[in-house]
Amino acid sequence: MIKKKASMKGFELTVNEKKIKGAIKEGSTCVILTHRDNEYNIYFGSLDNAGMLSYIWYSSKPEDDAKFTISVEDIGETSEPAVIMDYSNKEQLNKLSLEYYYKLRDELAKEEGNQIRGFIVRYKNEEIKIAAKDGLAMIDVFENKGERRLSIGLFDYADSTRSIYDPISLDMGDKFEVELAEIEESSQPVKVIKDNTIKCVTKSKPEVFMELENDLKKRGLL
Repeated sequence: MIKKKASMKGFELTVNEKKIKGAIKEGSTCVILTHRDNEYNIYFGSLDNAGMLSYIWYSSKPEDDAKFTISVEDIGETSEPAVIMDYSNKEQLNKLSLEYYYKLRDELAKEEGNQIRGFIVRYKNEEIKIAAKDGLAMIDVFENKGERRLSIGLFDYADSTRSIYDPISLDMGDKFEVELAEIEESSQPVKVIKDNTIKCVTKSKPEVFMELENDLKKRGLL
């Protein structure tokens, strides 16, 4: 366990009744949930202010019907990190790059299906549904220097649009639930913005794979 004398502001993530606590004294902590290329991802981590040391408290590729509860907490003792990443350690960076490459290769070989999947966010008396067949659905829970917020975003690559939902400020003790599910129709956003850069700057999984493969070959790792 990583122990601190004083409590830190952070989050408690509940996954299948398992509680995972994460925070950092000098830095930022976030929980990010995304759905893209028919795949869910959840990341819970902290990064120091120098941007050189990160703690990954939890990350996974969950399946449909999974539910997560996230609450804002004073954290006196964090959970054991799944990974401690030192960005100044070249050997560690090379090892992680190779692991990601082989994992991505296996995922691309197995991908199938065409369901529209996304998220249902339940906070207090509100329920927000987001999904995009050809795009990115993202939930970002962020804490830094006492500021805590929940942001929801939807990026549609086919239409080059960005749907904006009101950010939610979070107080200590606030709790919300995220369910992974098939979505028939997304909730109405505050506004939809045409953004022609979305197609250009966002890469598909096959594109990411090819770029990573070329980079690893240049570095002599493949």
